[in-house]
Amino acid sequence: MAESERERPPASHLLRPSLIDLINRAEDYPLTVLLAPAGSGKSTLLRQWIISGRQHAMFASLPLETRHNKPAPFFASLIRAIKQSCLAFDAYYFNQITDSVAFSVEAVTESLVQGLSKVEEPLFIVLDDYQLIQDDSIHRTLSQVLFTLPKHIHFVVASRNHPPLQLSKLKLEDKLLSIDANDLKWDLDSLESWFQSVGLETADKPFMKELLDWTEGWVAGIKLLALSIRGGACHQPDQLASQSKNPEVLQYFADSVLQQQPAHVRQFLIKTAFLDTLDMSLCNDVLQIGDAQRCIDYLLENHVFLHPVEGRSDAYRYHSIFREFLLHRLRLDYPEDIGALVRRAASSLLERKESLQALELLASIQDVEAQESALVRCADEWIKSGEFTSLIEWINFLPEERVISQSELVNPLITALIFYRRFNQAEYYIELVEDLQRRGKIRGRYAHDDTLKFLFNVLEMFHRDTEFRHNKMYRVPNLQNVQHHVRLFYTPMRAYYHLLNADFKTAVSEAQRARDILRISGQNFLRSFADLVLILAERAQGHMMSAVQLAEDAFRSVGDRPHTLEWVNLATPVALIRYEQNRVDEAEKLLREIIPLLSSACATEVIAASYCGMARLAFLRGNDGEARRLLNYLSRVLMHGDYERFNTLLCLEWTLYARARGDLATLDWVQKEYHLEQKQKADYWRDENHFDEGCDRLGVSRLIYLMMTKKYDQAERLADQLVRTAMVNGCVPRAVVCRMNRAVLYWRRNETERSLQEVKDTLKYGGLVCFNRTLFDEAPGSAGLLLQAVTHNVLQSLPELYMLMFEDLLSDDDQDQAERFVVEPLTDKEKEVLTLLQSGLRNKEVAVRANISLTTTKWHLKNVYAKLNVGNRTEAVAKAREMNLL
Repeated sequence: MAESERERPPASHLLRPSLIDLINRAEDYPLTVLLAPAGSGKSTLLRQWIISGRQHAMFASLPLETRHNKPAPFFASLIRAIKQSCLAFDAYYFNQITDSVAFSVEAVTESLVQGLSKVEEPLFIVLDDYQLIQDDSIHRTLSQVLFTLPKHIHFVVASRNHPPLQLSKLKLEDKLLSIDANDLKWDLDSLESWFQSVGLETADKPFMKELLDWTEGWVAGIKLLALSIRGGACHQPDQLASQSKNPEVLQYFADSVLQQQPAHVRQFLIKTAFLDTLDMSLCNDVLQIGDAQRCIDYLLENHVFLHPVEGRSDAYRYHSIFREFLLHRLRLDYPEDIGALVRRAASSLLERKESLQALELLASIQDVEAQESALVRCADEWIKSGEFTSLIEWINFLPEERVISQSELVNPLITALIFYRRFNQAEYYIELVEDLQRRGKIRGRYAHDDTLKFLFNVLEMFHRDTEFRHNKMYRVPNLQNVQHHVRLFYTPMRAYYHLLNADFKTAVSEAQRARDILRISGQNFLRSFADLVLILAERAQGHMMSAVQLAEDAFRSVGDRPHTLEWVNLATPVALIRYEQNRVDEAEKLLREIIPLLSSACATEVIAASYCGMARLAFLRGNDGEARRLLNYLSRVLMHGDYERFNTLLCLEWTLYARARGDLATLDWVQKEYHLEQKQKADYWRDENHFDEGCDRLGVSRLIYLMMTKKYDQAERLADQLVRTAMVNGCVPRAVVCRMNRAVLYWRRNETERSLQEVKDTLKYGGLVCFNRTLFDEAPGSAGLLLQAVTHNVLQSLPELYMLMFEDLLSDDDQDQAERFVVEPLTDKEKEVLTLLQSGLRNKEVAVRANISLTTTKWHLKNVYAKLNVGNRTEAVAKAREMNLL
């Protein structure tokens, strides 16, 4: 199709260049408001404006619906609309907003403004039907955003009433462009052009002027009247004009339109009015006819206010005002048929997997029994796809006593609550159902099975991660007597259990078995979790190439379902693998795509790994502020459960950040926050027969601190414990990290031969595939040490491809960088002297202020210089500031 043909508006939509020119002025204002009654042509104008386009500009359009009247769906839809138009946009905070989490105007404003600040080209964000938004927190957030927008970002809002967005203040500051009903009115030339475009005979000028006066240029009114004229009903304009202020005029128009249609079309119009969108198949099912398409074609040909649904070639909708009239007639003419019509529509929509529309229809007629039956049908499908939010929201529409007594509803509800981390609610329902079971009050197919017992174990896994490792949940008796969707959780959970307990071979076997079972049953979400466990188990054994192949294959398998929960589950390990391969740009691009999609329904493994991975990249890029926000947000997420193992990820990330920056204050804070010194005194890492990934991370964090503060003897004892534990339990990558930290330790103690031999032995143990970016991050100085082993002929030359892959890390100054911030801790008095020193005081003045002798002052300064490895006070102050000691 030629470009000119593709952009030509429909005949019924009159192109008005003067209005396009007017709205083009939006580029000079943060906010443009189109304020006019329904049917004034606001949406048509916006569509034509977007089609006309602005050179070097992007458009993000969001037609608002009643479901957007809450922060979570509003901002989720806004993010998607902007992201579709502008890939540079990034606001990872928004997808974490749920109805169960307190909404923060300030946090959302900050995240949205920061995301928009990364957009380089002009962007117009279009919000249509804003009158549907009543939530004050949405208004306040957008108001704040409007006053802090980059100059090339513009909002365009269409509404039937004044949006509460501080319009007066914006107008005073000349930041508001207003387009109202007067601007949108048709003039005589517009009316005449439209009459001609739809095949109506042009009336004489006096009549057309009277028509405009009577309708006040209101587009929908003009079209209604024009259609009546074609039917011959409105042949006396003077009589119509006398009714210009009659509140029933709209109904009169609609009656005139309706009465001109054949009887079967009139019935079609009225009996399909309750449908938001309609198509041939749905209308045939609802009306129990076979010629619905003939009626649709008639309405389109005769311009009877039936509009195509954007993005769907076979779906249509009625003009909203005309539909309101038709609904009135439906209630008036066919009240006894409404229930049957709605139930048939819902049944058809359920067959088409359009569950939400079906449930909305049933809710409109308050048919609780039909809703319950529909939800039973929907529950399994939603569990399969991980649509836990929909399941929770819709089941909560039913009376609680009805839900808890129906096993086919309450069990999926508990499952969804667990996955969505509403643990207290899940426990609450488990207790209620247990009580009803004891009293024999449960109904449904699963009233007397073991599902509830199994769900309690699922809850233990998600809520109390540490306790789960010691729970024999995989030995649930009579597994066949468990609800189908719950029984399917068994196989990936069993694999996960073995993974957590470092039985990696069994975890691999169980995960492979789970994948096959879940593939056959169509459980895409759970299958992605089994894939994730399989990848992690292979990686834990040092089978890096196998893990890479599994991850890439699994990710490709969901390529046709982008941005679903299973896509997120499988994209995350791929992003982290690319980071390990030092493909940091690709890793960052994928993580920035993943993070806005993270929600409470995602696996904790995925949430924690994604946020920590993105934070590490942000630190690498020098974006410390972003990295801190990511880690702090993850910390808040992990507060909702007993996530000791995942909190250790935070411990390690903060340690690596502080180590790279030489930030001793943050390192000290980490030691205290995670009680690492006390753990070492209590011999926390002594159990070599059981590997725990969280314990290992804490150990590496402690080891890095001890090495940085030159406590080498303590560091060596801890490194020996960590190495033995990882090796005994076959966790190869973690053993490699600990061994290379030990090699760096030997090097710093000038035990060159011992250090290089450790590098050689470690390489032989884990293979070059384990010497990746993660190792170089978590064993600072190991990249330089690897080169030293080659230089000293302890190792042969490294493969050319490997050197090329890690050329930015394998440099001669890696060791210097690693040793740059290795210092002995300063005493409190030395810190006091150093603080006084930065004020420019002389030694005598420092002595007086510190209440010590001049000789003692000089002695402290000498120690400070030695510990910081500097030669004078200027260098001492500079390095102390760099290391956050002051």
